[in-house]
Amino acid sequence: MQKSYYNLDFGATMCEFQNKVNNFAVFMLNIDGIVASEIPLNGGRFGSGERQVEIRALPLDGEQTLHLQANFHYQVKAVDVNTANWN
Repeated sequence: MQKSYYNLDFGATMCEFQNKVNNFAVFMLNIDGIVASEIPLNGGRFGSGERQVEIRALPLDGEQTLHLQANFHYQVKAVDVNTANWN
């Protein structure tokens, strides 16, 4: 039986980053600079079945509009934990 582990590989500049799974906040970060990382999404999963993933880039805390240098990109990665291939 396949058991998937999900990671969010992202990069963000000058924005607030929010990630929710089934309307449950998994990760939020106000980025007044630049960051690139990979974080697990499975913490927001309960049980099996389909999940709704929401990923948003918003203006920095206290701002009304995105910074001129704001940038955000991401990729959701799924890995079968029963195999040795974690790439």
